[in-house]
Amino acid sequence: MAAVQSHLLINISTFLITFFFIFSCSNTLEEDPLHNIFIQEVGGYDPSTYPSYFTSIDNGRFQDLIKLQLDLQAALSSSVITVSVDDFGAKADGTDDTQAFVKAWKAACSAKLGAMFVVPKGKSYLLTPIKFSGPCESNLIMQVRLI
Repeated sequence: MAAVQSHLLINISTFLITFFFIFSCSNTLEEDPLHNIFIQEVGGYDPSTYPSYFTSIDNGRFQDLIKLQLDLQAALSSSVITVSVDDFGAKADGTDDTQAFVKAWKAACSAKLGAMFVVPKGKSYLLTPIKFSGPCESNLIMQVRLI
């Protein structure tokens, strides 16, 4: 009797395992209609949604940033003062130029009509960590030219 019960238990177990295997395989062949429920179609890029700072993207076309910068500098050149770190004692000779940068920043930041903070090209300045912060009196352009 015990042999019949164990044989019956094995047959039922085999049947159930086979049934669940076949059921799970056939279920994977069907397309799940809820599988992509959270995916939305995107229609493309709308430049007016995320406008560029200087409107460098115009209807998906990239404008010449150099021309834009030159036009901006020309428009502001009559009222903007140029503050160079060299004018405040920066030597670029291996000595610490941090205080010259701090003084130049304060002068540029306190300008009433706007300023251009300039770090000249072709020089290497020795600096300790500096935090340039505002608010400044007017608009400020920071121009660092690479070697």
